[in-house]
Amino acid sequence: MAETMTPNERWLLALKCEPVDRLPFWPKIGSSYAPYQSEPFRSMSINDLHKWVGSDEHAGVAACVKVTRKKT
Repeated sequence: MAETMTPNERWLLALKCEPVDRLPFWPKIGSSYAPYQSEPFRSMSINDLHKWVGSDEHAGVAACVKVTRKKT
């Protein structure tokens, strides 16, 4: 087991039920999350929020939501 794993390594080993450096956790925090929180979280970057929570940031992962129209 590596001392510090990448999110990808952590997920792949966890799927195989092998030892990981910590539990894989991805709380899908996006750019729309921080502005609606109180300080100090409102001023944090997404990366800082993930570090504070102890979760993995997954850059480049497609969202599970698609905007089909901006007005109703």
